[in-house]
Amino acid sequence: MSAIRLGAWGLGRIGFTHVTHFAAQTGMYEVVAGCDVEEPKVAKLVADYGCAGYTAADELLADPNVELVIIATRSLTHVANALQALAAGKCVLLEKPIAMCDREIEQLRQADRDYPGRLFFLHNHRFEPAMQQIFGIARSGLLGDLIQV
Repeated sequence: MSAIRLGAWGLGRIGFTHVTHFAAQTGMYEVVAGCDVEEPKVAKLVADYGCAGYTAADELLADPNVELVIIATRSLTHVANALQALAAGKCVLLEKPIAMCDREIEQLRQADRDYPGRLFFLHNHRFEPAMQQIFGIARSGLLGDLIQV
């Protein structure tokens, strides 16, 4: 099985963290491109990973080497960016929050129907031991009825 060739769209703190973790899984993933509006962030990615770098999303999405796009842009643009990447023929891993309102959730549901097996979501801390302990405490009822966290 060949490695999944990924491109990161958004190279801020979480975007670069994703790149680092995925790149460490050699044989499974290969970082082939990244995109950010800030040139220094793109330059760092290119220097660190020897991959293509873009400041324009259209160029990232046109790159035939990119199979999977990790969306780590500003939260308010997640859905629009995911839909753009899906329309460009890419698989998408969408960072949290996956949407900002019910309308965007519906857009993602429709996208999942339109592009079956191509849209995935990421909550990077969900299975960490500390989060599992928090979930256990919440489920135990010790804190009473939780309304919002």
